[in-house]
Amino acid sequence: MAEASELGTASSLEEELLCPICLDVYRNPVSLSCGHSFCKDCVQKALSAQQSQEGSCHCPLCQAQLEPSPELQTNFQLCSIGGKLLGAPKKKGTSQEEEAPPQPEEIAGGDTPQEDETVVCDFCLEQSQPAVKTCLNCEASLCQAHLSKHNARATQSNHVLVEPSAGKSLEERKCLEHSKLVECYCVDDLACICVLCYIAGSHKGHNIITLKEAWDKELGVLHQTVKELQTSESELNKSLENLLENEEKVKADEKMLRDQLLKLLKEVHSQVDQKQREILEAIKSSTEEQLSEIQKRKQATELKRDEAGKIVQELQASKRQRDAFLFLKTFKVAQDRLRQRDFKVDDMKMPAPVVQLDCLTVENILKKSQQFISDVHTWMQVSYNHNHLTFQTEDNNPNLMITNNLQTLSISVRRGLGPYHVPNMFPMALSSQAFSAGWHFWEVDTSSGVCWSLGVTTCSSLRNKTNMYNYYLQKEGSWLSVFENGTVTIKQEWEKVVRVVRVELDCEKNMMSFYASDHMPPEKEPTLIKTLSVYLKSPFYAGFCLLQGSLTLL
Repeated sequence: MAEASELGTASSLEEELLCPICLDVYRNPVSLSCGHSFCKDCVQKALSAQQSQEGSCHCPLCQAQLEPSPELQTNFQLCSIGGKLLGAPKKKGTSQEEEAPPQPEEIAGGDTPQEDETVVCDFCLEQSQPAVKTCLNCEASLCQAHLSKHNARATQSNHVLVEPSAGKSLEERKCLEHSKLVECYCVDDLACICVLCYIAGSHKGHNIITLKEAWDKELGVLHQTVKELQTSESELNKSLENLLENEEKVKADEKMLRDQLLKLLKEVHSQVDQKQREILEAIKSSTEEQLSEIQKRKQATELKRDEAGKIVQELQASKRQRDAFLFLKTFKVAQDRLRQRDFKVDDMKMPAPVVQLDCLTVENILKKSQQFISDVHTWMQVSYNHNHLTFQTEDNNPNLMITNNLQTLSISVRRGLGPYHVPNMFPMALSSQAFSAGWHFWEVDTSSGVCWSLGVTTCSSLRNKTNMYNYYLQKEGSWLSVFENGTVTIKQEWEKVVRVVRVELDCEKNMMSFYASDHMPPEKEPTLIKTLSVYLKSPFYAGFCLLQGSLTLL
C-alpha cells in the first residue's frame, strides 16, 4: 500500500513538472510575466510563430498579452526539481515510454482535414494537429494529446470544453462589458451573461439561472415547438392533398363542362340547320307551285286575249258591210261566239306564304334567341363558379363539431335511429354564404354520414329553428326521402351508396334539385333524385341537419 501511495505521489508530482507545450518534463524552464512556465525552446518557438502570424505575443496557456520581445526569466526551482527527476532511477510502472501520451499522428490517424477547414491545436509547434476540443477558460484549442494532459490537472477539471472553435466564435462567448466567460442566463432579459453582470452589472437582481438550466428549459419549449410545427406540417400536407384533389377535380369538371357545352351547342346547331332546311324546302315547293299556277293562268289569259282580238277585228269589218242581210248574218255569228266564250278576267287569289316574318314575329324570335343565349351564359357561369361553402353554427352544442377549415361537420354522440320529419329540433348548421340571385350548386360528401338532411332556409340564425327549412333531402340508413313543406314526396330504398350529393339552387326560378353525383366520370351525368319548387323569399342559406356520422363540404 505504501509503495502504491508513493507511486501515485510521484506520478502526480511528475504531471505538475510537464511542459504544457511539449508534454515532457521541463528542460531549461523559463517563466513569463504572467507566471506560467515552459521549456525555453518550446516557448521561444511558440512566441516566434505568434509574432510572425499575428504580429503580437501572448501566453500560450492563459492568453495574457505580452510585450513584443518578452523577457524570459529562468525558473531555477523548476530547473533543480526537473534535473533531479530526470536523474532519478525509473521505477517500475513510471517509465517515460509507458506514460508518454499518444502521439498526435496516431490520434489523427492520417485523416487530417485541411487547415483552412478545421481548428488546429494551439500547443502543437512543429506539426499542428487538429483540435478536438476548445477550452473556454484557457481560450485554447487542444488536440487529443494536449486535451488528455489538460484534463488530468485538478485545477482544470472544471474548465468548460466545447467543440473546436476559434476567433469570432470564442469572442461571442465572452461578455462584451467584462470580457469574462458567459456562464449564466438572464430570464428577464433573455440574454447570456457573465457572473459579474449578475453580481454588480446591469443584470443585478434579475432572475438568473445557469446556461444548463436555460438549455433544459428551452429544450422543453423546443420540443413543444417542434410538436406544434409537426402538427402544422401534417395539416398543411392534408391541405395540400385537398388542393391537389381539387386541382384534379377542376380539370375533370372542365373537361365535363367542355364536352357538355360542345354537345349542347352541336345539338342546337343541328336542330337549327334541320329546321332551316325544312323551311327553305317548304318555301321552294310553295314558290314552284305558285309559279306553275301563274303560268297556266297566263297561257289561258293570252288565249282569251287573242280570241277577243279576232272578234274585235271581225266586228270592226262588219261595220263596213252595206248589205243588211250579210251584216245581220255576220253580226249574229259574232254574237254566238261571244255567248260561247267567257272573256272576264279571273280573280286569282295567291296562297299565303309558308313563312311570314313580320316585325312582331322577328322581334319574338330575337327575344327567344337572346333568352336562350342568356340561359347558356348563366349555365356556364354556374358551372365555373362552384360554391365552396363553409359551415357556421350557433347551437353551442358540445357534441356538434366543425373541423377541417370549417368544411367538416361531425357529431360525437350517437343518437338512436328512427324516423324524424322535423329537423328543426336536431343539431344543425348553416352555410356562411347566402344566395339571393343566380344559379348555384354545392356538393357534400355524405359517405361518413348515417342520418342527415340537406336543404335550404331563409333564416340566417339558428336561434329560432321554427320552420327552419321546409325543403330538404333526408337519409335514414338506406332510405332516401324528400320533404316538401313537411310532406314526403319521395321515399325509397336507395340500393346504391350515395357518397356525394349535389344540390342545385336557381334563385331566379325558385327551383332546387338534388343529384347523386358520386364523382362520376365526366362523360356520365349525375343521377337526378328530385327537383322541387321552393316557395321561399331570398336570400337563401344552405341548411344541414346531422344526427349521426359526419358531412364534408367539397
